Amino acid sequence: IAGARTAMAICMDGTDDFFTAAAGRNVRIILHPSGGACAKSAKRSDADAKQLDAKEKENDRKCLEAAQKRARELNPVYCVANAVGFDGERGYPGNSWIVSPSGEALGYLPGTAIIEEMREGIVVAEVQV
Repeated sequence: IAGARTAMAICMDGTDDFFTAAAGRNVRIILHPSGGACAKSAKRSDADAKQLDAKEKENDRKCLEAAQKRARELNPVYCVANAVGFDGERGYPGNSWIVSPSGEALGYLPGTAIIEEMREGIVVAEVQV
């Protein structure tokens, strides 16, 4: 991409072996599209909606922190794009980001387990590679 060596892992293919191989090939941009399915989703009026959403947001935060750690260790720009909405019964919360090589979140679209709050979004960041 724009002359920068780039690697892409789809969903669960983002394994330790993938990241080690990317680092060994001097990859500057990592693209990591993912299904990112919610454990559970709920309507805003459901009794357990706030609890489910809090759990989803905690999981989202942990995913972002893991990406920030990877970026600092391997020194690429790390981009994750997760789906929003439903595929049959399976819900997708969103939760996408662009992380700089120093681990700074340059753009972050947190996900949600609340069906009425799921929104498509675009995150854009200028990066140096």
